[in-house]
Amino acid sequence: MKTDIDTQQTGSTRLLPKTARQKAWRSIFESAFLLIAGAILLYANAFWNTMNMYGDAWQQADGAKYQCYALAFWQGANMLRVVPKVHCAFITSLASAAPFHILPSEYPFLALIPFSIPLTAPLNLYLFAFALLMLLVAGVIYFVLRRFASIGAACAFVLYLVAGCLVTAPGRYDLVPAALTLIALLCAERAKWKWAFALLALATLLKFYPVVLLPPFFIAQQMQESDRRWFAWRRYVPIGVFAVLCVVVMGASFLLSVPGTLGPLDYFAYRPIQVESLAASVVRVISMIRGYRLEYAFSFGSRNVLSPISPIVSMGDTIMLVLGFLYVYWLQWRKKIALSMAVLLTLLIMILLGKVFSAQYLIWVAPFIAYVGKWNWKWIIGWGSISLVTTLIYPFIYNRAAFWFEPYLPELYNTVLVRNLLLLGFSCVLLYQAARSRPGSVVESGTQPPF
Repeated sequence: MKTDIDTQQTGSTRLLPKTARQKAWRSIFESAFLLIAGAILLYANAFWNTMNMYGDAWQQADGAKYQCYALAFWQGANMLRVVPKVHCAFITSLASAAPFHILPSEYPFLALIPFSIPLTAPLNLYLFAFALLMLLVAGVIYFVLRRFASIGAACAFVLYLVAGCLVTAPGRYDLVPAALTLIALLCAERAKWKWAFALLALATLLKFYPVVLLPPFFIAQQMQESDRRWFAWRRYVPIGVFAVLCVVVMGASFLLSVPGTLGPLDYFAYRPIQVESLAASVVRVISMIRGYRLEYAFSFGSRNVLSPISPIVSMGDTIMLVLGFLYVYWLQWRKKIALSMAVLLTLLIMILLGKVFSAQYLIWVAPFIAYVGKWNWKWIIGWGSISLVTTLIYPFIYNRAAFWFEPYLPELYNTVLVRNLLLLGFSCVLLYQAARSRPGSVVESGTQPPF
């Protein structure tokens, strides 16, 4: 008998109460086993960082930076009394400020919320507590997908986390904005637009990347309320909620620290091309053909490539990024794709054509890949391959070279090129399928062209 993890066989015979209870308990045990197994696999790769607060592994972990930012915000100069001085050396120059005035230089103000929650644990167990918090968020996403999509979507999400985010999922806070954007999508599909835009605003205020999803949400909302006049104020209340939340939180951030509020914007504006991005692959290929010299530098928390053609490639990347966004918005406006697919394609284009591609970016996409593709074997093979190659890049190849990695450059660049080509092909297939759809074929949110 043909089976499908996303479907359940139903017949004319009504289930007996005992049988229904058995199926319910079996479903609970399956979910618990899957979550526990996934949590063990995810946390096992981060566990070694949590033991020695004075070790190099701790200091290089992103969670250690989160701890420093949280302590600096709440305690100011007093933070130096409770942590090793070398631990937070990157913000020691600011540690003379009073409490509540040191903001993260890389992240928005609200990021301090997930940074601060693990401070309730002993300081030497901060990374342990932070990883548990992220695994809890992953569990929330799992149950949301199972409740509102299917068990196949939930299982696919766990698979993608294990395959591509072994270290980054428990070690970074990206699961929090990813969860908020997923729930925002579910609210939008149920016409709860105020909640959808509010959650999208919170996700943006935690990590800036969800702001690129504002146009797809706004287009979907305007299309649904097309029966109202264009100047009817009710059509713009949801986006007004987004704006008000952003203004209030950013205003509070400005009151606490103007340099700290503007710091993340400057941080991203001046970042060079990072070695894992598609732009870096293009720079390397052109340099090999034309004989340009490449230079490598560790800055802005990542390894970057410098070349005479970097500004040209970066400009071309930006133009293609804007054109890609506009094309997705056009497909959505023509009703060729639903909001869920528009969100997924927007994120894929941003990751593919951005000048930075960090391994944790896969966390942003994983819930939507699972939500749209569910347990379809083509999606599993496609995104699973991208995830596995990304894990091969980071942490395995990437960490072998420490900070001086020229001996590993060919191996690193070749693997990065393979991953970027896989991601490019995956994205192009989705765009091709969307372009082939008939205009107006998408009537309800949640439908999408088959892969």
